[in-house]
Amino acid sequence: MLHWFGIVLFIVFVGLYFPAHSQNLRLQHEMQMREKEIARTSIHFEIGGNALGWSLNGDRILIQSDYYKGSLRLGIGILPYPSSLRDNRTFLFFPVEYNNLFGPKQNFLEVGMGATFTNSLQGSDIWITGRVGYRLQPIGGGFFMRAGLVLIYIPYTNPILYGNETMDIVLPLPSVSWGFSF
Repeated sequence: MLHWFGIVLFIVFVGLYFPAHSQNLRLQHEMQMREKEIARTSIHFEIGGNALGWSLNGDRILIQSDYYKGSLRLGIGILPYPSSLRDNRTFLFFPVEYNNLFGPKQNFLEVGMGATFTNSLQGSDIWITGRVGYRLQPIGGGFFMRAGLVLIYIPYTNPILYGNETMDIVLPLPSVSWGFSF
C-alpha cells in the first residue's frame, strides 16, 4: 500500500511541477519579448527642424517589428518675429509628421514626411516637410535623442514682388532633439 501511495504522490508532484514550470517559462518569454520592444512614447525638445526655431513634441510609436518602427509626431513651436520688421508678432508652428525608423535595437535611421501648420504674414500656411537622420530611442525608456536634416517646402506668394506668381522656397535645416522616452 505504501508503494501505491508513493506512486500517486509522485504523479501529483509531477502533475503540479510541469504546469507551474511551463507557466514560468511562458512568463520569462513574455518578459524577454517586452525587453525587445523599445519605449513607445517620447516627449522631446527640438531646435531647428520643422518649426524653424524650437518646438516641444510628443512622439508615439504606432507600428513595431524587429527592424521597422512607424511613429507619429505632434508638436508646437514658437518663433518670435523680429521687431524691426512690422510688428512684434509671434509665429506659431504645429508640426505633424510620420517617421519610419529602420534598425534592430535602439539606434535607428529615421526617414519621415509631414506638414507644419503655421500663421505667417500672409495668414495661415501649410508647409510640407521631409526628414532624414539618426534617432536613439532606448529599450525600456530613458534618454531620447535625434539629429538630422529637415527639408521644408514653403509655397510663397508675395504680390508686391511677384504679382500673382508664386516663388516656392525649399529650406534645408539641421535638427537636433533631446528628451525622454517611456
